[in-house]
Amino acid sequence: MQISQYSQNLEVSFADIPQPDVTEYQVLVRGEYAGVDPHLVLATTGKVKIFDHYDFPMTLGNEISGIVVAVGEKITKFNIGDRVYAMPPLGQMGTFAEYVAIDEKYAAKVPISLSFEEAASVPLSWITTLQAFSLLQPKMGKKIFISGGTGGFGQIAVPYAVRLGLEVIVSGAPGDKELAKQMGVQTFIDYEKPNYSTYTRYFDYVIDTRGVSDLTRQFKMLKKWTLNLSKRWP
Repeated sequence: MQISQYSQNLEVSFADIPQPDVTEYQVLVRGEYAGVDPHLVLATTGKVKIFDHYDFPMTLGNEISGIVVAVGEKITKFNIGDRVYAMPPLGQMGTFAEYVAIDEKYAAKVPISLSFEEAASVPLSWITTLQAFSLLQPKMGKKIFISGGTGGFGQIAVPYAVRLGLEVIVSGAPGDKELAKQMGVQTFIDYEKPNYSTYTRYFDYVIDTRGVSDLTRQFKMLKKWTLNLSKRWP
């Protein structure tokens, strides 16, 4: 599935392309499932072209799960037949294809507990989760709010936050309340009937997934803090 130019209408087309050859450090994956994520919209419409440069025609897709069918000469971590999931760099999309050649360092074996369908939804959300929590450096017992916390990102970030010992509160659609409970959320906020004023200056950390329209309200939910520069510039 490819695009030949940036398009606000998300115009895509199917094309026949050669099966890729692998370099010495690549594996060839026969795709079972490919993940669909918000970055695809940004890439297709050209909203991230400042950061990610693409040559046209461009095969779409950031995430894939499948089976290794060929390996490069210097591959050490994978064998033909391995179940893997992978995410190429965002500037090198291409997982919406039958076969994808991927550098070994961007792939991992699929845990036995995950189906191919589930595995294809993991890579981008997991990397985003790691990056977010690396920046936050959260402390056990602190409070975190994740907007839209029952979505693709939240279904990875919430269990991770719970595992770190955080008190987790999320917002989501009414029908997702039970899912939030299963993930370990302490309190669920129905974003159709929110009571955000209850949480003014309540949270130590906030992760937003809904966009600019909610940021002002979420800033008010954060506890006040002061930046101590004496440790950096004595």
